[in-house]
Amino acid sequence: WVECNVFTSPGPIQFGKSGDVGPTSDRPLTLLAEYFSLDEMKQLIQPVVQLPQPITISTDPLVVRDIRVAENVSVLERRRLKYEPAFPSYLRGPVRAQDD
Repeated sequence: WVECNVFTSPGPIQFGKSGDVGPTSDRPLTLLAEYFSLDEMKQLIQPVVQLPQPITISTDPLVVRDIRVAENVSVLERRRLKYEPAFPSYLRGPVRAQDD
């Protein structure tokens, strides 16, 4: 995250009455930065440091896209990547066309 564009979105933060914000993986990075060292924060934010080379989309103008590493994204993003929406049953049947 120091040398390239690696952004993680922790999602919404919910505080309970006890002040507990849940497991470390769900806590806001700004809160964790108050208690962890810089090296600990780097390990927490980007555990995989050997990133693949970005994909070149265009050379004129130069457009590149970073390749995301699953281990470097938030728990919420991992859940979103695994999500498979249910296909509505009314779209699973045979296709019928009607001419007027």
